[in-house]
Amino acid sequence: MPTNKIRVLIVDDSVTTRTQIAKYLGDGYEAVHAGNGEEGWRIVEQDDSISLVFADMHMPVLNGMLLLKRMRESDNEHIASLPVIIITGHEDSEAAKRASYNLGATDFLSKPFDKTDILCHAGSYTRDNRAITKLEKDTARDVLTSLHQNKLLSTFGNKSISFAERHSLHVSIMYIQIIDADRMIATHGKSLLEQIVAKITALLNESMRKEEIITLVGIGRFAVVLPATKAFKANIVASRLQHAVDRLSFQLSNLAVKVKLAIGISSTESSALVYEYLTFGEYCIQAAHALRMSIESRNNRIVRFDETYEKKIMDDYRPANNSSVPTTQYDAANEANAAASIESDDIFADILAGDYSRIPLSRLATLIEPLEKFLAYASTVDENASITDRKSALPRPER
Repeated sequence: MPTNKIRVLIVDDSVTTRTQIAKYLGDGYEAVHAGNGEEGWRIVEQDDSISLVFADMHMPVLNGMLLLKRMRESDNEHIASLPVIIITGHEDSEAAKRASYNLGATDFLSKPFDKTDILCHAGSYTRDNRAITKLEKDTARDVLTSLHQNKLLSTFGNKSISFAERHSLHVSIMYIQIIDADRMIATHGKSLLEQIVAKITALLNESMRKEEIITLVGIGRFAVVLPATKAFKANIVASRLQHAVDRLSFQLSNLAVKVKLAIGISSTESSALVYEYLTFGEYCIQAAHALRMSIESRNNRIVRFDETYEKKIMDDYRPANNSSVPTTQYDAANEANAAASIESDDIFADILAGDYSRIPLSRLATLIEPLEKFLAYASTVDENASITDRKSALPRPER
């Protein structure tokens, strides 16, 4: 009989410890037991409903560290990305814990532990509480299938996320789509698309650092991993790429073909706000959903997952239980506000990218005064000043 409970694998040679963890987890979880790492490995191989693994560091046959190593090296994306909490004792050295962390341990649980420890760890890392459960299953399946086939991207991405989490850095992922790539192939054949892909790859390589990676993940679709890069900077990279491609023209016989790019961005910044990082696969799913919104938007604007997708699925633009506001009137007003917000975001991106020619002439006059005030403010404030000090530096509004 199907169950909605979250399945958690507990791997420990102590029956007492396994029973205690299962008891502390309570009715919201279904505990699956294994007496050693080999037994635990067979379970994760056969049961893709497992959402979290508790593994003791010291066990016969296969210990927790070796089980963790085997999981992280698995070709199965689900197994490789499963959260694994290593159970440690007083005798375990910091070096042993550090070695586990370097292998990809999600977290540690020290003995003796209590019910609060178990529930906090389980609640933080089980997939029911993670962003992947908010996404449509078809897109998630497509993305994870692509990652499973592209071992280089998956390995690089997971290592980048682990490194960022350990060093309090951020990673951004961009998904880039050549608009109407399928139609190009149907109309002009593969040669035109191959020419466009090669040019876009060259443009990306020109602007990328050595530690970044770009790879094709579909027809006319790229995935780009930007280690040590916040979403704000990723947006600048995306804006510059989009503008550069806008200026290109590809020649096919006597026909000049223009190309448009849609770009979706996800970042570890969003999950860091709630003190937990997701897996690389989940960030790719977020980027893919942001990309889909970029494809559907006017002018294929750059979309960042945490700023836009969550708002869309919650349908924020609809009035809640407010029958006094006519729907058509409300929608029209909010569409206008949304369009103005999008235009402001695009103009700000153009300024940061240095592409001033794209800014509408009608907006130049309205931008000059606030930017001059901002520059005057920025030049007078010490970078170490407190928020209160910075507020006092603001110019007084004119009456």
